[in-house]
Amino acid sequence: MGTRFARFQAAEGQVPPVPPGDVEGESKVELKGDPFEIRLISLTGDEKLVSVEPSSSIADLQKLAAEALNWERPWCINFAQGSSAIATSPEISLQELGLVEDCELMVLRREPWCRQNLGCSRYNNNYACHIR
Repeated sequence: MGTRFARFQAAEGQVPPVPPGDVEGESKVELKGDPFEIRLISLTGDEKLVSVEPSSSIADLQKLAAEALNWERPWCINFAQGSSAIATSPEISLQELGLVEDCELMVLRREPWCRQNLGCSRYNNNYACHIR
């Protein structure tokens, strides 16, 4: 029975009204901080399970992913769920992202790069700025 139908019958006095925001069929997850597992899948096909809590941050998950997948340099690890990238600050919690149940995340590792000598920026022969 749909919510609209239940509200119509409630107006007729046949069924008790449905509280606002309580829709039939909606699952409600209580966030108690219970640990859950995330399946991490790398682009090379490696799969690892890590146990996390909803209050864990993305930075914590990056460290766990690096350890589980035996990656030495974890600074450029990003995650994707389905076709959506999880591009947020490292301080945000998994709970705030809606990751509170067992799920799968694709792990993307990127090697960092840094240019050592950027050279000289020149507007004309009289003006030059050397970038270090």
